[in-house]
Amino acid sequence: MPSEQPEYYLRRAAEERDAAASAPNASLARVHDDLAAMYDRMAKEAAREREPALAD
Repeated sequence: MPSEQPEYYLRRAAEERDAAASAPNASLARVHDDLAAMYDRMAKEAAREREPALAD
């Protein structure tokens, strides 16, 4: 599913950072920053899941 690809999450994180930069107040900027951090974590997780499992 495309929405589970790391690239998708990285794009969303960038969009949230842009929204934070143009937010009308600090509270909304903080919400967008938190969402950007969440999308960054999701991108890392999706990238880990994409890696082949290593044999013991």
